[in-house]
Amino acid sequence: MTQKKLIQNKSLFLKNFLLKHKGSEEFRTLAIVGKFGVGKTTLCQDGFNDKDVKEAYLPRVWVSIYSEESKEDPKGSCVEEDLGITWS
Repeated sequence: MTQKKLIQNKSLFLKNFLLKHKGSEEFRTLAIVGKFGVGKTTLCQDGFNDKDVKEAYLPRVWVSIYSEESKEDPKGSCVEEDLGITWS
């Protein structure tokens, strides 16, 4: 299976999971963790930006935790526009 097909399958699974649990009082947060470079951000972006998921969850907030080991740039790590959040 190609990397692209694997990501598509995982994105579909994530979308279905989110839509299935949209009315759940127990489900409020989803954490995706793993090694650097395995496609976590791509997977989350697909789910976060999906039209059906956008309609099911309001407000929506994206938070990315930066660490030295992640080798990621901490700038732009949060999506604030849905809540009008500003960080200082």
